[in-house]
Amino acid sequence: MMILRQCLFAVLLQMQFCSHLLAATNNSCAVYAGVPGIPGHNGMPGRDGKDGAAGQKGEKGDPGIGAQGPPGKMGPAGPMGPKGEKGNTGQAGIGAQGPAGKTGPAGPIGPKGEKGNTGQPGSPADISLIKSLQSENQKLINRITVTERALDAAEKTIQKLQSDDSHLSARLNAIEKASRFKIFKNAGMKYYVSLGLGTFDQALDFCQRNGATIVLPTTEFENFILKRMNVLTDSTDIILGTTDKQKEGTFVDLNNKPLSFSKWGKNEPNNLGEEDCVVQNIDGYWNDIKCESKRHVVCEIQV
Repeated sequence: MMILRQCLFAVLLQMQFCSHLLAATNNSCAVYAGVPGIPGHNGMPGRDGKDGAAGQKGEKGDPGIGAQGPPGKMGPAGPMGPKGEKGNTGQAGIGAQGPAGKTGPAGPIGPKGEKGNTGQPGSPADISLIKSLQSENQKLINRITVTERALDAAEKTIQKLQSDDSHLSARLNAIEKASRFKIFKNAGMKYYVSLGLGTFDQALDFCQRNGATIVLPTTEFENFILKRMNVLTDSTDIILGTTDKQKEGTFVDLNNKPLSFSKWGKNEPNNLGEEDCVVQNIDGYWNDIKCESKRHVVCEIQV
């Protein structure tokens, strides 16, 4: 405000100076301007411009070009408007192909199709190659046949060795049993061993406890060997493993099977006085006796 006042004061002084200069110019006498005097003191400040009367309203000025202000804060969401009409279908987008779905169950077999056209004939076969393959195939078959025969032979050999081993083990076992006795004699696939005197039941029990049975020749050769055993033991009779206890006159072995060999003496068996057991006499012939009689016991050990 002070600056405005000073500017107005300066303007007034300039206007006063100009009015004096014009008055001097209009005077007919030419005079020279005197030396400017010393400026006077500043007068009192004029009235405030606000005290003047209001001027007329000026015309609307041109719109100014100002910088756009910052955007205001977002107002609250308005109420949902009515549903719009369905728009046009947009163009198909190009998305990544999804993973393949699971294989569905097989459908029913369709009807048989019509027979297709006959294809063009193939190129002729290479006869030499076919013959070569047939020859190689035959060689392979021959090798397989030879190998199978060799395996069969090896299997038979193994079985024979196993059988021989089993036979040798049985024979060694029989020899071991027979060697426990003071007197024993080999009779082919058997060993006859002497034990002493006893009844039929005593002989049966004693032989069984030693893994043997009461002697019973099944061939002329075995009967001959037992006869020699009779001589070595200085015995008159040897109890045999046969009886007719179940049926009189029908002698069976210890397994109740009919005898496959016998060598009865003259008029024997005669069942004199309930004779149900049998002995071999020193001459090699058989005779029936009472089972309670004590005779020489000989056991046979199977090989």
